[in-house]
Formats: sequence, C-alpha cells, structure tokens
Amino acid sequence: MALINDTATLKTHITIGELSNLAPILPYVIEAELKFIKPILGDSLYTSLKAEVESASVAGVNIPLLPYVQKPLANLSYYTYLPVSAVNLSGGGVRTDRENAAFKWQQDKVEETFLSIGNRAIDELLKYLETNSTDFPTWKSSTAYTLYASQFIKDASTYNSFVFINESRRTFLRLANTIKEVELFTIRPILTEPLYTLVKADLTASTPNADYQALIPYIQPIIAHLAIARAIEFMHLIITEDGAIEFKTKAQDRGNKEAANAALAQVIRFKTKSEHTAAAYILELVNFLNLNTTIYPQFINSSSYIDPTKDEVLIRDKSAVYNLL
Repeated sequence: MALINDTATLKTHITIGELSNLAPILPYVIEAELKFIKPILGDSLYTSLKAEVESASVAGVNIPLLPYVQKPLANLSYYTYLPVSAVNLSGGGVRTDRENAAFKWQQDKVEETFLSIGNRAIDELLKYLETNSTDFPTWKSSTAYTLYASQFIKDASTYNSFVFINESRRTFLRLANTIKEVELFTIRPILTEPLYTLVKADLTASTPNADYQALIPYIQPIIAHLAIARAIEFMHLIITEDGAIEFKTKAQDRGNKEAANAALAQVIRFKTKSEHTAAAYILELVNFLNLNTTIYPQFINSSSYIDPTKDEVLIRDKSAVYNLL
C-alpha cells in the first residue's frame, strides 16, 4: 500500500486517460514515496500518516495535510514511471512500440512537466509544514525540519535573497550539508574558533547581541554563493527562469552529447561566477573585521588579520582572499 492507493485520488492531482486500477504504476508510486516524500516528512510523521491512509482512518491534523502530500507524490510517481511506460518489458528483453511511441522531445517535455509540478508541490508541502509546525511536533523535532535555527541561513527565502533558487525549499534542503561545510571550513577559520562560537550561539539567543548580529549580513552571502558553487559538484543543476534548481537534465539521461556539453559549460560559468562573488564578500568581511578589532578582539588571532602597524588595513584586491574559498 502507498499514500495514494486508488486511481480516483491519483486523478485528483494529474490528468490521465484510461487507468482502471493502480497496479501498473504502484511500484513507482512506492518508489517516489520513498525517494521524495519520506525525507520531507521524516520517519515518524511518514509512518503514522501512511498507517492512517492504509487503514482508511486519516484524522485530525493529517486530514488537511494529506492533499499536500499526495499532489507531489502523484506527479513524481508519473515522472518515475514514464520512462518505463515508453517500452515493453518481457522475458525477451526491452522492446519499443515504434508505431505508437511519442517523439523523444514529447516524452522529455512530459517528464519535465511532471518533475516541475512535483517540485513546486513539494515546496508547498514544506511551506505548509513550516507554517503549521506546532501541529506536527514529531516533524518539528526531526531532522526533516527545515527551519535551521542554529545556521546562518535558516530557510530557502533567506538563501534566495542572495542566490536566486526561486525560493525552492527542496533545493535548499539539498544544499544543507554543503552550507554546514562552508560554515565550518570557510567562515570559522576567518572568524577564529572563539568568535565563531560566540556568533553561532547568538543565533539562537533570546536577546541577540548587536555586535554579533552586525556580522551576519557579511557572512550570509559568502555561504550562499560558495555553497552553491561547491554543490554543483554533486547536484545536477540548470540555470533557468526558475533560478538555480536541482534538475536531472535529459541531455545527461539520453546521451545527447552536444546538449550535455552546453549544459556543462553553463554550470561551469555559474560556478566560477559564484566563487568570484563569494571572494568579493569574503573581502568585505575581512576588511570589516580588520577595522573593528576593538569590538572583535578574537579576530587578531585569525590568519586573515592584518597588523595596522605593519601594513595597510584594507585589502583591495579580492584575489588575495581566494585561498579562503
């Protein structure tokens, strides 16, 4: 059984033709559920909601939640299923019905449509959970909770103010580990461990310290630009009107070498631009700290500190900070 267990529910969220029962696509519904939905809900909420759906006993706060779960699941199930539906599988291998098969560009367009709608629906699901987080305490206490209170960039909206990702929470979630790495291996060495610890603790303080808060606007853009530059190494990204979004391109899937090379060149340009922008913001942070060592005395022990009695305090060439990336 799955979170969608009949064709009527499926057809509520997507337009499809003849489908008398769910059996042909059920394996792909379950696959999409495990790949896309379970990580969003977290183990506890996923397990309890699934049990209620399977026993036809959905109740309480799960009643309004369920449509937010089923919409992305329906679209992403068909996204998962469509490549297989285009061929005939038998004991003799894989065969294609050439007379009735759609053109490749049509197949690609349909798949991308399901993926795009599914991703937007996941954002809607995450937004609903965040807005109503008090109704879902097990989700709020889980690692699936997307408001990272102890991080410099807490949500997709803040990230989007520096790097346009169309406020995609799914993209932001995929960047979470890289964001942590940038915090630890780029920001911490610049600030020094003592100052970094103080600033991080202030992020969740009931009464924030104005001096520590003054550093946040310098730190956040460094993290945003450097995280996405590094994430390109393991995320399939395209840059469209929807921003830098996670997306497995059909050029990569179908072996279209020319399109794949064009996509790769675009990603390399985007990565280089992001690294250069991050370097410029690092320069701003280092200069600000060098000018305010009376407020941030810990910075004197940083390798980025410039002794004003020996050198000019301000660094004017961003190439001088590339080693900090």
